[in-house]
Amino acid sequence: MEKWIWKLIGLVIPVVTPALRDMLRELLNKLEESAKKTPNPYDDILVEMLKAVTLSK
Repeated sequence: MEKWIWKLIGLVIPVVTPALRDMLRELLNKLEESAKKTPNPYDDILVEMLKAVTLSK
């Protein structure tokens, strides 16, 4: 994926409303629970990457 999209995501996430950020956090937590139930370790890696990109700020 293009580098600019990651920069854009990094700029947008901190300025979205707290309510939306909370919903995103809840969604990613549910996704993390589901990923842990699968035998595929890449599911866990994907969720960790998504959390790092979207919730790091």
